[in-house]
Amino acid sequence: MSMQDFWDDVFANDRSEWVAPHPPSYFLEYLARLGNGFPERLASARSVLDVGPGRALLLRSLPDSIAKYAVEVSEVNRESLRLAGIRTELPASAVDLAWSVSCFPHCPDFTKTVLMRDVADALRPGGLFFVECVEQRPGFSDAIDETIRLPAGRYVMPMSRMLELGRAHGLEPVASLGEIQFGERCPVQGYIICFQKPHES
Repeated sequence: MSMQDFWDDVFANDRSEWVAPHPPSYFLEYLARLGNGFPERLASARSVLDVGPGRALLLRSLPDSIAKYAVEVSEVNRESLRLAGIRTELPASAVDLAWSVSCFPHCPDFTKTVLMRDVADALRPGGLFFVECVEQRPGFSDAIDETIRLPAGRYVMPMSRMLELGRAHGLEPVASLGEIQFGERCPVQGYIICFQKPHES
């Protein structure tokens, strides 16, 4: 089954074990508690992008005055997003603020590269990208890499790899924001990195 077929099945059959119906406040609190002023930046943004939006409840909660974009692999979900006024064709150098939660760690390397390229192209100079990465927790002796399935469907996306990927597409890291624990028995922990697209010289 291809990645698109899998996610088409998830959205067509409302498989909440893969796409939990978290309210908008969940994502705001998740990103806000890590610092760097995400809620304030969201409030002042004129255009935003969610990479791997799931049900896109945060995007759907934003006022119509904000241009809303999403990158989504599932055609079933893309159609739902378009009906909600969320655009799936990305602009060039126009997005003020982008974010991605629980997306990159699930993707194969080629898809990660394509996603980072698309985000870098869509951000305006000075625009920010908040993205989650996932690493093995200290104290767990078993080696974990991107080829091994983890609890709740997670894969490892180390911070070093995320930094390398962002820089390769012209984005500069401006902050590494806090540690996210997924549970005491989970062998991974998450981090949010904030990238910025440099201003044109």
